[in-house]
Amino acid sequence: APAPTDPLEGVLVTRTPEPTVTPGRIEQQTEEVVERLGLTGTTILGLSVVNWTNLAISLLYVLAAYLIGTWLMRRVLPQVAGRTPSEFDDRLLETMGSDVRWLVVLFSLHFATNRLTFVSAELKSFLGDVYFVAGLVVVVRIVFKLIDLADEWAHRRMTQAGREGELEHVTALLTRVGRVVTTIIGLMVFLAHFGVDVRALSAALGLGGLAISLAAQDTIADAIAAAIILVDRPFRVGDRIEIQGGCTCGYVLDRGVRTTRIRTGDNRVIILPNST
Repeated sequence: APAPTDPLEGVLVTRTPEPTVTPGRIEQQTEEVVERLGLTGTTILGLSVVNWTNLAISLLYVLAAYLIGTWLMRRVLPQVAGRTPSEFDDRLLETMGSDVRWLVVLFSLHFATNRLTFVSAELKSFLGDVYFVAGLVVVVRIVFKLIDLADEWAHRRMTQAGREGELEHVTALLTRVGRVVTTIIGLMVFLAHFGVDVRALSAALGLGGLAISLAAQDTIADAIAAAIILVDRPFRVGDRIEIQGGCTCGYVLDRGVRTTRIRTGDNRVIILPNST
């Protein structure tokens, strides 16, 4: 009888182990200094003086990255953004400054951990996964903030143009779609990092999207028609319109993503698809 197959075979990919770190110039100089001081064989809490020194240097790297990131976000970049007439870069810096700083800190943590020769490969792999997940969360948070900032900018532009509320449904839909797409991409990157083959998942999502698009083609057509109506502006809320071939005329009450509401002369509210 054939041997039973592993159900996860082909889905989980074997991860490449972390390569062994070779001592760099700083590590070699540290060993020379400790050797000159005669502290080569001295250990403190199970670690040699060389290892404690390299650990202190790694912590200094992380602290320097945090201080430099803070200095750039609070001193340098605000002055550069203040010289431009647009307020968008100011809001962008205010929104993403702290998250970008933590990305720099996470990168420095990854570098500072990898340079330590006394840390085992398993512990480095675990800490690398922790840094990766934290960085991925920060990146997804940055993208979410960018989506909200774009939505805020669109609302402001529509208000300045005297079209407040016209694109509210479209911007809300685009915001939700952007967040869902960002979450799916972040999940796929997360699974790929931990050795999960996402090609089958991508194919399943593609087939599912095709099935949904075929099943909801009328709804998609109405949404596309809503975008065309909002851009072309053949009528506005409050205009009196007549539907060709439908013997329906009345005043426009509301325009949504899928339908438009019209109040007829006999005080009836009719809901019509935007494609109509």
